[in-house]
Amino acid sequence: MVDAGMISEAEAEHHPDSNVITRAIGFEDDPQPDVWLIPLRAGIRLLICSDGLTKELRDDWIRMHVTAGFSAEATAQALLDAALDAGGRDNVTLIVLDLHEA
Repeated sequence: MVDAGMISEAEAEHHPDSNVITRAIGFEDDPQPDVWLIPLRAGIRLLICSDGLTKELRDDWIRMHVTAGFSAEATAQALLDAALDAGGRDNVTLIVLDLHEA
Protein backbone atom coordinates (compact mmCIF):
# COMPACT_ATOMS: atom_id res chain seq x y z
CA MET A 1 0.00 0.00 0.00
CA VAL A 2 2.95 2.31 0.68
CA ASP A 3 4.54 1.39 -2.67
CA ALA A 4 1.22 2.04 -4.42
CA GLY A 5 1.00 5.50 -2.79
CA MET A 6 -2.21 4.63 -0.92
CA ILE A 7 -0.78 5.36 2.54
CA SER A 8 2.40 6.92 3.93
CA GLU A 9 5.14 5.03 5.76
CA ALA A 10 3.99 6.69 8.99
CA GLU A 11 0.41 5.51 8.40
CA ALA A 12 1.66 2.01 7.61
CA GLU A 13 3.19 1.71 11.09
CA HIS A 14 -0.28 1.76 12.68
CA HIS A 15 -2.38 0.27 9.88
CA PRO A 16 -4.58 -2.69 10.96
CA ASP A 17 -3.01 -4.86 8.24
CA SER A 18 0.59 -3.94 9.10
CA ASN A 19 1.44 -7.46 10.28
CA VAL A 20 -0.28 -9.36 7.48
CA ILE A 21 2.17 -11.58 5.61
CA THR A 22 1.75 -10.96 1.90
CA ARG A 23 4.47 -13.28 0.61
CA ALA A 24 6.38 -16.20 2.08
CA ILE A 25 8.73 -18.77 0.63
CA GLY A 26 7.32 -22.28 0.83
CA PHE A 27 3.63 -21.43 0.50
CA GLU A 28 3.43 -20.74 -3.24
CA ASP A 29 4.38 -22.97 -6.13
CA ASP A 30 6.52 -20.21 -7.66
CA PRO A 31 7.63 -17.76 -4.94
CA GLN A 32 8.73 -14.30 -6.06
CA PRO A 33 11.37 -13.13 -3.58
CA ASP A 34 12.71 -9.59 -3.65
CA VAL A 35 16.23 -9.57 -5.08
CA TRP A 36 18.85 -6.81 -5.07
CA LEU A 37 22.26 -6.84 -6.70
CA ILE A 38 24.79 -5.25 -4.37
CA PRO A 39 28.43 -4.74 -5.36
CA LEU A 40 30.47 -6.45 -2.67
CA ARG A 41 34.10 -6.07 -1.66
CA ALA A 42 36.25 -6.94 1.32
CA GLY A 43 35.65 -4.63 4.24
CA ILE A 44 31.92 -4.21 3.72
CA ARG A 45 29.57 -4.97 6.60
CA LEU A 46 26.03 -6.09 5.80
CA LEU A 47 23.02 -6.08 8.08
CA ILE A 48 20.16 -8.28 6.92
CA CYS A 49 17.14 -8.02 9.19
CA SER A 50 13.40 -8.35 9.56
CA ASP A 51 11.08 -5.47 10.29
CA GLY A 52 11.07 -6.63 13.90
CA LEU A 53 14.37 -4.75 14.22
CA THR A 54 13.53 -1.68 12.17
CA LYS A 55 10.15 -1.17 13.85
CA GLU A 56 11.81 -0.97 17.26
CA LEU A 57 14.99 1.01 16.51
CA ARG A 58 15.58 4.20 14.54
CA ASP A 59 17.70 3.96 11.39
CA ASP A 60 20.34 6.35 12.75
CA TRP A 61 20.69 4.28 15.93
CA ILE A 62 21.07 1.07 13.90
CA ARG A 63 23.65 2.75 11.61
CA MET A 64 25.63 4.00 14.61
CA HIS A 65 25.91 0.49 16.06
CA VAL A 66 26.63 -1.24 12.75
CA THR A 67 29.52 1.16 12.05
CA ALA A 68 30.91 1.38 15.61
CA GLY A 69 33.72 -1.09 14.92
CA PHE A 70 32.62 -3.94 17.18
CA SER A 71 32.67 -7.56 16.00
CA ALA A 72 29.77 -8.81 13.90
CA GLU A 73 28.64 -11.04 16.77
CA ALA A 74 28.76 -8.22 19.36
CA THR A 75 26.94 -5.87 16.97
CA ALA A 76 24.20 -8.42 16.29
CA GLN A 77 23.74 -9.08 20.02
CA ALA A 78 23.59 -5.35 20.83
CA LEU A 79 20.97 -4.76 18.12
CA LEU A 80 18.90 -7.74 19.27
CA ASP A 81 19.06 -6.69 22.92
CA ALA A 82 18.11 -3.11 22.07
CA ALA A 83 15.13 -4.20 19.94
CA LEU A 84 13.86 -6.50 22.68
CA ASP A 85 14.39 -3.82 25.34
CA ALA A 86 12.42 -1.37 23.17
CA GLY A 87 9.41 -3.66 23.29
CA GLY A 88 10.14 -6.41 20.78
CA ARG A 89 6.54 -6.44 19.57
CA ASP A 90 7.42 -8.54 16.51
CA ASN A 91 9.90 -11.32 15.83
CA VAL A 92 13.41 -9.86 15.58
CA THR A 93 15.63 -11.61 13.05
CA LEU A 94 19.02 -10.31 12.00
CA ILE A 95 22.45 -11.26 10.77
CA VAL A 96 25.55 -9.08 10.60
CA LEU A 97 28.13 -10.10 8.00
CA ASP A 98 31.69 -8.81 7.62
CA LEU A 99 33.07 -9.55 4.16
CA HIS A 100 36.72 -10.61 3.82
CA GLU A 101 39.00 -11.56 0.92
CA ALA A 102 38.61 -15.20 -0.13
